[in-house]
Amino acid sequence: MKKEIVFYYDVICPYANLASKLIEDLARRNQANLIWRPVLLGGIYKHTKKEHANIPDNKMIKTYSNQKRMTLGKDLVMHYARYNIPISSVQVPDIRTLNAMRLIASTPSESDKLRSALTHRLFDAIWIKQEDVSDLGVLQNIANSLKFDIDVKGLVEDKKHPSKQILIDNTQEVVDRGAFGVPSIWVNDRLYFGTDRLFFVEQELGNATASPHRLLQTPVERNLSKKLTFYFDFSSPWTFLGYAQIPELASMIREKGVSLDVEFVPILLGGLFKSIGSPMIPMQSMGDNKRRYYTQDFNDWLQYKKMKFLYNSHFPLISVKALRLYLANPTADLRDVLFQAAWVDDKDITDVKILEEIISKAGYDFKDVYEKSQSKEIKQQLITNTNSAVELGISGLPSFQVDDGPIVFGQDRLNIVEDMLLGWKFDFGDYFNKSRL
Repeated sequence: MKKEIVFYYDVICPYANLASKLIEDLARRNQANLIWRPVLLGGIYKHTKKEHANIPDNKMIKTYSNQKRMTLGKDLVMHYARYNIPISSVQVPDIRTLNAMRLIASTPSESDKLRSALTHRLFDAIWIKQEDVSDLGVLQNIANSLKFDIDVKGLVEDKKHPSKQILIDNTQEVVDRGAFGVPSIWVNDRLYFGTDRLFFVEQELGNATASPHRLLQTPVERNLSKKLTFYFDFSSPWTFLGYAQIPELASMIREKGVSLDVEFVPILLGGLFKSIGSPMIPMQSMGDNKRRYYTQDFNDWLQYKKMKFLYNSHFPLISVKALRLYLANPTADLRDVLFQAAWVDDKDITDVKILEEIISKAGYDFKDVYEKSQSKEIKQQLITNTNSAVELGISGLPSFQVDDGPIVFGQDRLNIVEDMLLGWKFDFGDYFNKSRL
């Protein structure tokens, strides 16, 4: 049976643009047939948003706090740079792409060169040339340049043209398959979302060695010295997933000759969210499709990293006591014990009695540690750490920083962190100067 990849996209999305530049090579590497299936991103949002949720101007990014928008924007720019793909801006323009998507849907085949070429030309029109693809003249010129014999004005005015229903059907199909945005990729009856999950797509196609994108395997210079700062809270399962990977990461970096110092900085995630205006429990603010996918994605990472994990039955966890206890006795052993208690042993680390049991079993004098944790200095340190995280632009956990470089958010960005520890550097302003055409 021929391998098949279904690529769902809307040209208004910069994430889909990035994925579109990589998906063809992925298909070729894995001898898979690539199906270009256009959808309406606004339609996906309409079908999958949480009840009563408002999406201003049909742009999901506008539902996030300003700090999270900045985090996501910088992350996206960094990904374009790492793949050496030009883009003039990552700001989503105020244009409608319905007619452009209908033009794509009107091509005769989902896998032929015309649909692929037209898709790339439309992506480039928006994300490099900054053209208005809602303008029928722009669309006609693009069609003509590809020798696509079609009257764009007639296509748009024809309310019964098959392309209209094709888009509706494609959008409903991807929603039924669990999508909540683009790029969405369907392979072997499984959904994957985002450019950063393309290695999972390759694994699904049989390439067991596929892994997150890397730029460096060795240090850029000899006698390199680096500092990694890890911001964490025991209350976050994603942070646990990131934390559990640090020992292996640090070991590999040091084996390559890099002098590495790792600093662990506890903060109050709830305090951070409150300060920047984010939902206190992000999963509860998501629609059903997104929430289900995030659960699948988390399990995919657990399987990929072969980690033990048990979702805490006491979630959400109020971790302020545990964090203060750690600050009163900031040892690697206690940090390990508290993370394991929360995300392997299903312990309620909100409960002081449970914390006493955990800490005493680890060999510490709980009374002594607890008394220290109640001091004004310890309480203020946790507040100071959290405020500093806000000032640094952190919008969630886990977050990483190499030396005084940019904040890197998410356990799924450890490939970027590893490159930074080997000497890769990135300048946001310089990238835009080089990529703007």
